[in-house]
Amino acid sequence: MATLDKYEYKVRTDEMKQLIKEAKFAEAMEIADSIDWRRVKNTKMLCVVSDIYKINHKFEESKEILLLAYEKNQTSRLIVYSLCELCIKMDEVVEANEYLKEFIRLAPKDNGRYILRYKMLEAQDVSLEERISVLEEYKKQVEEKNKELDAQFEIEKKLPPEPIVMPFENLPD
Repeated sequence: MATLDKYEYKVRTDEMKQLIKEAKFAEAMEIADSIDWRRVKNTKMLCVVSDIYKINHKFEESKEILLLAYEKNQTSRLIVYSLCELCIKMDEVVEANEYLKEFIRLAPKDNGRYILRYKMLEAQDVSLEERISVLEEYKKQVEEKNKELDAQFEIEKKLPPEPIVMPFENLPD
């Protein structure tokens, strides 16, 4: 990992983005390997690089990059979600549970918590009944939200005004 100036960094990241568009993830990872990500402040770019490593099944590297992003932005629910998901894939259940708690704290109404809980239960080979209970809770939450939206729509829904009908007294025969 060489230290790059801003121009070299921009050229390499642009090349990496182009390779991602072309679905050449192994080549994009080679470029990612050549950059010292500890010096990068852009958390979105760090998340992209983490995804490159994840796609190439380099989960440790992916997690390292995500942790750099997390250090720079600890309030990003997307970073915390990704960390939780990655820890689940890596069978780091205790750490995944901590990130899940953090995600729920950051985004208490985000339905992603149900997905993460389900994935965690699935990784732990928990009984089907317990996994189904998470899905039922998710379904209940979605139905409640739909009712709220329906109620809001009815309040805002106004009938169009009736057209004004003018009597025509002098119509030709």
